[in-house]
Amino acid sequence: MCTDCWSGDASGLCLTCASRTGAAPGFAYTRDHFTLDGLLNLSLSRWKANWQLLTLAFGAAFAVSYGVSLGGEWVLELVADSMGPDSGWHSPLHPVRLAFQIFITVLGVLTQIVVLSLSLDVLCGEKPTLPRVLERLRRIPDCLLQVLVTYAVLFLDFGLHFGLFLALGGMSSLPGSITIPLAVFVVLLPARAYVALGVMFATLALLVDSELNAFSAFARSWRVVAGHRLQALGVTFVCALIILVGALACCVGVIVSGPIATLMYCALFLALDNRERKPALPHEGWHV
Repeated sequence: MCTDCWSGDASGLCLTCASRTGAAPGFAYTRDHFTLDGLLNLSLSRWKANWQLLTLAFGAAFAVSYGVSLGGEWVLELVADSMGPDSGWHSPLHPVRLAFQIFITVLGVLTQIVVLSLSLDVLCGEKPTLPRVLERLRRIPDCLLQVLVTYAVLFLDFGLHFGLFLALGGMSSLPGSITIPLAVFVVLLPARAYVALGVMFATLALLVDSELNAFSAFARSWRVVAGHRLQALGVTFVCALIILVGALACCVGVIVSGPIATLMYCALFLALDNRERKPALPHEGWHV
């Protein structure tokens, strides 16, 4: 605990220490009242109390998603090689390959919903239940629509830059034809980050509010992040560092760092989405 709470002079625990020790009832943070160290400590404490469930769920999701993806690609390559070098199976546009990619996308969304659902329940102090997870799995169509919209926007972004490359002469006008599109891409990076941060909680919005659809969830996420993009960027950076540390541990550490980073990501959303201020604690530490 911090010095003030440890000394016993305060009439209670500060918000950060209450979250660290698990003494904070429910989810105490709000969009105008949360700390970076508090979110991290809350995530660590919730992981510590539920590490078996979270590790099993995240490890299973990781193994299934990547196992099916790599195994499927291996099988498809074997079939393509057996068909000969001129076979259409080598094309990424082959119907079977396209169907497999769609299946992988659906599987990824399914596992993501399960992991996020468990994280939301754990952070709110609720016991994860199978009926609640199954209820949230009903949002798969909206989640897939969000993925489709995201892919469409990325394709449009890439297409515009590629069109600029062709308009400048393509391969016959190097290096100018590629330098200008790259410069435009770099200049627009802040705008891309601004938009990405605004919609980063679209899936979580679907899971916590059954009244939302794919597009209204994007709007909900945009409203939630409004005015707190720097904080969202900072927490995203911390989550990325946590994932990186796990990946550096021969990738095995991801089954530990992954749940912790996911908890922190969900905790930020719950804090920003919560506008009801709970009774103030004696001293509340530094704000993000």
